[in-house]
Amino acid sequence: KVKKDFEFENYLVNIKNPVLRKQMSSFRLSTHCLAIETGRYTNIPRENRYCLLCTNKQMETEYHFLLTSPKYNNLRTQFHISSSWPSLHKFIRIISSKSKSVQINTAKYLKMAFELRKLCFEQNTIHEQ
Repeated sequence: KVKKDFEFENYLVNIKNPVLRKQMSSFRLSTHCLAIETGRYTNIPRENRYCLLCTNKQMETEYHFLLTSPKYNNLRTQFHISSSWPSLHKFIRIISSKSKSVQINTAKYLKMAFELRKLCFEQNTIHEQ
């Protein structure tokens, strides 16, 4: 569970760009196109909702997308998203950070990573690292 307290999230004020703010909200609310969510609509068992951009049959979860998928390593470096020794604790720390710079970098990463994901599907370049 990422959110422990019912309170206003300051990323809604800190991220001025509406596109980035929407991207962060969508990710946090699970209203995105990752297999962990879209698989629910087609009755794919949770354990079979794989990341089609990876070759090692990892479930395409928010955690995988943000911290572990090799497809986005360059973007993680660019936006200072720590993926060395990924853990659920790091995932929660990044997603619930109160730091404006962390929030903005995370939103930029999410925007670029979702764009890359979409491009890979459009160009049918899945499983290429």
